[in-house]
Amino acid sequence: MLLNSSTKRLYLSLCNVANYSSSKKYYDIIITGGGMVGCAMACKLAKEPALRGMSILLLEGGPNRNQYDFNAKKNTFDNSYSNRVSAVNKSTIQLLQSVGAWQIISDLGLCNVVKEMRIWNSGGGRSGGVNNMLTFNNDDDLAYIVENDIILGALYKQINEEKSITVNYNSRVNQCNLPDSHKDLATVKVANGETSFETSLLIGSDGYGSKVRSAINGQQYISWEYGQRAVVATLHIQSDEDDIYKGHVAWQKFAQLGPLAVLPLDNKTCSLVWTTSYEEANRLAELNDNEFIDALNDGLSEEKESNNSSLLLADDAARIVSKVLNKYCQLNNNDNQNRKIKSTPPVVIGVIKDSRASFPLGFGHACQYVGQRVALVGDAAHRIHPLAGQGVNLGFNDVIELSDQLNHSVLAGADIGDLNALLNYETAAQRHNIPIMLGVDAIQKIYGSSNNFVPPAITTLIRNVGLSFCQSASIIKKLLSDKASGLPV
Repeated sequence: MLLNSSTKRLYLSLCNVANYSSSKKYYDIIITGGGMVGCAMACKLAKEPALRGMSILLLEGGPNRNQYDFNAKKNTFDNSYSNRVSAVNKSTIQLLQSVGAWQIISDLGLCNVVKEMRIWNSGGGRSGGVNNMLTFNNDDDLAYIVENDIILGALYKQINEEKSITVNYNSRVNQCNLPDSHKDLATVKVANGETSFETSLLIGSDGYGSKVRSAINGQQYISWEYGQRAVVATLHIQSDEDDIYKGHVAWQKFAQLGPLAVLPLDNKTCSLVWTTSYEEANRLAELNDNEFIDALNDGLSEEKESNNSSLLLADDAARIVSKVLNKYCQLNNNDNQNRKIKSTPPVVIGVIKDSRASFPLGFGHACQYVGQRVALVGDAAHRIHPLAGQGVNLGFNDVIELSDQLNHSVLAGADIGDLNALLNYETAAQRHNIPIMLGVDAIQKIYGSSNNFVPPAITTLIRNVGLSFCQSASIIKKLLSDKASGLPV
């Protein structure tokens, strides 16, 4: 049964929720931030059986988003993709399916499946690292590459069809007041200073500079910068007709200048994410498109043979270890041995105009995801290196965990802002997020940057042996693949 505003206030007072103000408009749930995670949160809550009919306010700091024209996108012949894309895993797809967004995307063919991932390290010399290529493929699709704007468009389409969701644009939050007791409500004031709201549950989805996070009492936020930038662009590539996975291979090379990922958008178009130093990112930004293409192809191709004897020795040692592992490891993945791995990456032949950009990279994690009548999701709770493509998937997993806990709590008769339910969410989300975040950070430190304290030969040996071991041990590969796919392990 739907309750009007007056009835809800009476209910809150009877439940000992006091100190609400008649001058502030009340919503059961307020979500700050209308990005992908915030929109998914609104849609998911509106679909939960126990939460249907609850009023949801989505505060978006940007301007009104016109309805996304999916048919126009589908009928575009020049494949003018955005430079911001996401590799969504199986868990995320299930979430988007549950709110009706994935059907829109898949029915119009606005996503591209990744059937295989090929990962390798820059070699020190003769083998160039290709003998230590790590591949992931299985009967199921590994991930789907989707433009962020398309995901947002599909989610906003669902939001516009939900009567319980109100969206306020140009409403950037500048003040949050959280209660000390469950008897009080949370209040939010938007940047124009004229509008205030109060709510039984405030959900912060307002990015890594979150105002909501900073309002939580005793909040500790662990963070550091990597001293790197992610260079992004949309590329035209030379299609390889002989590749059985043509148009569906994600490439990642741990190049000397930083990890270089190429994600397939279609047979002839890819999205680039090149993680490198600030200095190198600035140098790349100053290049014209032709010079940028040359630099990119140099980064993807094998480096010239090194004359450094220690690097050559390390590379040869890695090759020997690779052969031993492939021959004797009892956990060996026979499928990969019997199939010849294509080790030549795509050749870049063009870059889409104005698609080149870069952004800084860092690590961040909130020790508290929740407080009295407040919860954090997405980048407001955690910030991760894009190395493994897990950032947005972690945020969508937060949506799944929080909506499940709230649904079960309200079904049991609790208030929507019940702290026990929020603490259960925090436990579940952190158990999922922290191992992935620490794993990605470790990979970044081993593969993603130069280390002045470790000789290059030792670094080369460790990196190549690590890839060889993962390639040979099928149980390790499956564990990594399932974790990246959002499956329970």
